[in-house]
Amino acid sequence: MRKRSRLLTASSAALVLMASLTAFAPRALAHGDWGHVHVTGWAIENLPNGELRELFEDPEVFGAALYGAGFPDSGYWPEEPATREFAEYSHWEPFVQAFIEYLRENHPPPFETLESRKLVGFLLGCASHGLQDELFDSTFLFQVDERDNFGQDEADAGTDFFLYDDGHFRFDELADFVPYDILLELYADLPLEITADTIQRGVDTQNAVYLNARNYSTIAQAFVDESRVRIPWTSEHYLDAGVPGSLRAEIAPTMRYMEAIWERLHDRFDDDELIIHTYPESPRRLRSHRAGTVDGWVTLVLGRAISIASASGELLDADGNAVDATFTGTRWGHPYPRLVRFMPNADLEPGADYTARLAAGAELIGGGETARPAELSFQVSCTDAGDPTCPDLGPIAEPVIDGSYVPPPAESEDSSCSITPPSRSAVWLLA
Repeated sequence: MRKRSRLLTASSAALVLMASLTAFAPRALAHGDWGHVHVTGWAIENLPNGELRELFEDPEVFGAALYGAGFPDSGYWPEEPATREFAEYSHWEPFVQAFIEYLRENHPPPFETLESRKLVGFLLGCASHGLQDELFDSTFLFQVDERDNFGQDEADAGTDFFLYDDGHFRFDELADFVPYDILLELYADLPLEITADTIQRGVDTQNAVYLNARNYSTIAQAFVDESRVRIPWTSEHYLDAGVPGSLRAEIAPTMRYMEAIWERLHDRFDDDELIIHTYPESPRRLRSHRAGTVDGWVTLVLGRAISIASASGELLDADGNAVDATFTGTRWGHPYPRLVRFMPNADLEPGADYTARLAAGAELIGGGETARPAELSFQVSCTDAGDPTCPDLGPIAEPVIDGSYVPPPAESEDSSCSITPPSRSAVWLLA
């Protein structure tokens, strides 16, 4: 493990970021780095009792995961082709799958050494970062555009400013952990040559300019008021559990994705449980019947990426008739997404029931394909609050973000997580 070098003093780092944040940082990031660190930490804290929660009881493993959660963006900061090369690759499931295969061969379960456990933590942090970007970019950013008439540049930095200003910063003392030798092996086939110095430049710049709580406080205080004026809806809803892709709405899928990778590391992931989360999350209703709005989209989150070129899906009404809808993957068109979206091309019927179905035969990363179709049945929200078709579902379950969550005993039927898991009556695979 290498020690990071302090490229900039606290004051000069603040000045550099204040001068350059709008020039290059937002263009590079797809979700605030501090948001990645915190959503990942919150997801770990909300894990159920079991093997994975026990893994993170070691502060060093927890710290490796937090550092991994920031790492994929490190290569964007120097604005160099080679650093951007490893940064981009580190965001996606081909990197995650290669890391899983490396660990299974070289540091296999039961991960008895501290080194192996920290490597698992780092992997889970990196993987969580990539999934969070897909969720944020493919759902929440469209809300920012609709509600605030702004986009990625404002939302990426702004949500981090709000986290700090609203008093949610807790994981602000990051301990460096970068497995250089392993990363170099995983990056060996990239088009551009990646060296230890390449990685180091990215890590050093990110640490000095952004992932440094003392420096960052100066930046956040300088920009937060302007951000609240520019994106007021985002300021109010970035932690709204009912809004798909918000930071709080990322916690449950992040947690379940960690659990899926843990199972993949042990070669016991069940492809019959491919869907790990949904928007809407059962029993919640689809937020809008209107076409052309993200509130009317259905999103299935997967515990293992699929080849979107091999995948197909359809939206069906209660009678089994196909509804005109666009089936697609992640916003940025990556060939191996961890989510698929169903976007109606015509208004749905308020209060009616529908089914979003992912067909069998989708190729899975790492080999194989889905043997059976998977589907989500859901209800569309009513337009009249008093409509008996849509009885009150009560408050939305929210994960705990202040560190006070204590999971129920493992033998409890409600021990899966601190928030309602996907209902097996709503998400299942057909025989």
